[in-house]
Amino acid sequence: MQPKSRKERIEEYGSFLFCPDKETLCFAINNDEGICERELCYLEDPDYIAQQKKIAQTMEENARKEWEEKQREKLNPPAPIRRQTKTKEQNLQEQIRIKEEKARYLYRKNKPRAADNLMHEVTRLRGQLLKIKEA
Repeated sequence: MQPKSRKERIEEYGSFLFCPDKETLCFAINNDEGICERELCYLEDPDYIAQQKKIAQTMEENARKEWEEKQREKLNPPAPIRRQTKTKEQNLQEQIRIKEEKARYLYRKNKPRAADNLMHEVTRLRGQLLKIKEA
């Protein structure tokens, strides 16, 4: 019987690495003949089986540790996150102050266009501040 080409194997199995004997993907079947080059299938290899058991055991242990950590957090929750203590008015005043300082710096560096843009932003922020104070 003529061995199947890669293209035929892709059409039939969906992958040229598919091993029809074991119904799995196998790197050893990646050749022109489409015949497995290994004497012992990797699914039957004792080293592979031991490695899979070790992987499963590690996954179980990690899941158990994660569960224990969640239980610990339920019993002793972390400190609550502090709320913002500044008011909106204080935040606006701080932004205005910072932008004015930067504009002064830019005027000193002879960059009036950038400084003017910042001062326009300061004017807008001052308008917001007035609206807050009036309300």
